[in-house]
Amino acid sequence: PIWLSLGDIAVGNGADVKVDSITLLPEVTSLLSDVKVIRYIDIDRVALTQAGAARIKDWIKPDDTPAQVRVRGVRIGGISLALDAGKLGPFDATAALKEDGALESASLRSTDDKLRVTVRPEGKGVAIDLAATSWVPPLGPQVPFETLVAKAIAGGDGVQVSSITGRALGGSLDGRLSLDWKKGMSLRSEE
Repeated sequence: PIWLSLGDIAVGNGADVKVDSITLLPEVTSLLSDVKVIRYIDIDRVALTQAGAARIKDWIKPDDTPAQVRVRGVRIGGISLALDAGKLGPFDATAALKEDGALESASLRSTDDKLRVTVRPEGKGVAIDLAATSWVPPLGPQVPFETLVAKAIAGGDGVQVSSITGRALGGSLDGRLSLDWKKGMSLRSEE
């Protein structure tokens, strides 16, 4: 196979995004066609600042122009985020893409394997499954969860958590909640 590799990449004046290496595995037969196909993109050690993370949505914004390049899958290893509220990561992520470039599924897991999140499109939003074991959230209250399992649907108006169960601090958690940000931020929980 033919691989294309880039290394030691920095984006932004303050190096808001730093990447150790990016490796592409192209579909060789597509190099002579109108649409180039990348079988896989492998990205290693990604460090993002809060400003860099906020810009990502602008880089991946879809438009109506025909695709010149089609990507089938992406793996990102060693993602860390330096936010104003604290540090997140490191995480590993994978994404599978459909023929039209739309997300088929994605997964995120902490490198210590204590947290796993999967995401897939559902209706006008995304379905999210979260599972954690012996995990302490890196931001907010440092509650040590023995276990935490949640199923949710996120969309433009908010997040509906249809099921959340867990064990922490000698007690248990079981319920549903919704977070709405369409008309200001509101949180509602159900037992």
